[in-house]
Order: sequence, then structure tokens, then C-alpha cells
Amino acid sequence: PGQSSIRVPVENRYAFTDFRELTFAWECNADKGTVAVALPPAMSGHIEIPVPAAAKEGDSVRLRITDAKGELINVLAIQLGQAKPAPLPAADGGIPRWSEDDNTILVRGKSYGLVIDRSAGALRADDSRNQAPARQLPALHLTRFDFGDLKVAPPYAMLPEADKRVVESVTAREEAEMLAITVKDRYALFDGAITWRIDADGMGTVSYDYSYSGDELFVREIGVRWLLQPACDELHWRRWSEWDTFPADHIGRTEGQAKARRPAEWPDAPEYVRPRWPWAMDQTELGTNDFRGSKFNIYEALLTAPDGSGLRVHARADAHVRACLDTQGVAFHVLSTCRLAPVVLHRGDQVSGRFCVQLTAPKAQKN
Repeated sequence: PGQSSIRVPVENRYAFTDFRELTFAWECNADKGTVAVALPPAMSGHIEIPVPAAAKEGDSVRLRITDAKGELINVLAIQLGQAKPAPLPAADGGIPRWSEDDNTILVRGKSYGLVIDRSAGALRADDSRNQAPARQLPALHLTRFDFGDLKVAPPYAMLPEADKRVVESVTAREEAEMLAITVKDRYALFDGAITWRIDADGMGTVSYDYSYSGDELFVREIGVRWLLQPACDELHWRRWSEWDTFPADHIGRTEGQAKARRPAEWPDAPEYVRPRWPWAMDQTELGTNDFRGSKFNIYEALLTAPDGSGLRVHARADAHVRACLDTQGVAFHVLSTCRLAPVVLHRGDQVSGRFCVQLTAPKAQKN
């Protein structure tokens, strides 16, 4: 508060060009302008950028540098102080209506319905009373880190193995204005539980806590896996990044949306024909590069159908998501850990996490 300008260190890496020949334009919220900079080649100095009176801590000053022909030289965002973390949305819709018997738990919210098979620890997706974008309850998800060693069979694998799952109990209880649905289960190497807390509006949390009992294991992803309806084929996201600016079609951009399949205007072509679409639109059976690429450090991510139904994840840049097509629908991986380097699990280690999630309602039901 009260600061009229900021000083930004700068280095002129040109061999012949003085910064007088470049244009330094800045933007901060609705304010913008240019600054005159004079710095000879191979010299270091500072740029003095005015700070608008309305600027507050956490805002960014965007600096764009172009040459005499208008070609972009560099662009970056300079954050003013520390951004205050936005509060995660609260579940205040009240407890949904629910009932249970020996075999089934029925949950009815304002715009969704869940039918849970207690013995299978799963949703009865084909039951007409099950009206939700999710086809399965969230389940523990890890991926083995691939060192490129083809002697490992398979070199890439999703863990734990679903065919070795044993459901020990499925319970529901009311707590803190939400209904808590807990599935306690075990696999060959993991033992623990997942709890989905949800209110009548579909807002809530998912938490997981499992112990690992195997030998040393190198993994990349740790979190939960959802399976959504096939119509949920569009991903929206907003995330933090250490880089300020990306090309509009870059799969690592901080904000964007991506469809699972590229538009019909770009039909498949033989491999010997140069594709007319951007690389982000290359696709496999899992979807386009843009759609299935991991989105790191999210503030918000939504996997949605055209009618607006889907699953939204809220975070403070401390969660990651990855979507891909599945033979039974669309998989949505919500991850506590997703690294380029391996994470090593040892016998007795705990894997745990908690996410803020929301079932979104179809547009016709939002009001």
C-alpha cells in the first residue's frame, strides 16, 4: 500500500541492440502503459514500472516486450507480494435424504441420486434411481513409475489391482451437515478406506488413507480415480504455473478447456500425410493430447458433459488432475502426488490425501 512503483532487475543480452529500440508495455488489472528504458548491450540494470493506486497485494503486473517491428521478445507476469489463498467452497447445502438396508444405501440430493451396493462397494450405475455423473465410487489410484525397462511386466501399470479388491464394509453416517460414505477395503498390497462426504447440493470432500505392505515400489501418481459417464468428455481447468505465459494451444497453459476428441473438421489421416491439426489435437484411444495431459497444481478443474453435469475439483494449487477415455466412460484422476521423478513407497508407508469435490448439476436443474 502506498508504493508508487516497482523496480525489476533486467539484463540486456543483445550484442548490438540498446533497450531504447524496444517497447516495454505493462498491464495491471485495468491499467496499462509503457515505460522508457535505456540500457546498452551486455549491461544489467533496472526497469521502473508504475504501480496503479488500486493495485493490491497478490495482483500481477504483466510486462510485454516487443521489438521495432512489433515482434514479441518476452512476456512475464510479476506478482506484487504474496497472493492470499482463496477459501475453498464450503458444503452448506445440508444433509441429503438417505436410507439404507442390508444391501443398499440410497442417497438423494437436490439434483443427483446415488444407489450404492454395500457388498460390492460400488455404485449401481444401471439402476434408474442412480442419477449422477459418476458411474463408480472414487477408488485408490497409483501408477507405477516407468523407467523404460521393458523387462518389467508391464512397464506401466495402474495400481492397486482391482481384481484383488476385497470390500470389508460400506457405511453411511451424518456428520457436519454432510453424509459421510466410507468404503473400507483392501487389495493385495494396500489396506485402508475412502470416505466421500457430500451435501444435498453435491458439494463435499473425498479423503483416502491406505497402508502399503509390499516391497519397495516406485510410483508416479497417488490419488483417487473416478469413472464418469461417457458424456463427460470436456475438461476445464485453471492452475498455477512457474511459467507466466503459454501459447494458446499449449497443453500446459494455465487456463483452458479441452475436448476428448478433436473437431470433425480435422478427420483422421494416414500417418504418411502431414496432419493439419496442432500437436495438442493428436489423439489416441485415451483422447487428445490436450485432454489427457496432466494438469498440475490446479485451483479448479471440471470434467463435464454438454448438459453441465460432471465433477468439479477445487484446490489451492496442491492437487493435480488427469482425464482420459475409458471403455466404460471417462476416467478422472484426482491426485495428491504427480511427479516427473519417482516417489518410493516402503513397507508400512501410508498414502493419504483429501480433496474438495462437487457433483455439478445439469443446466436445466441448476435453478
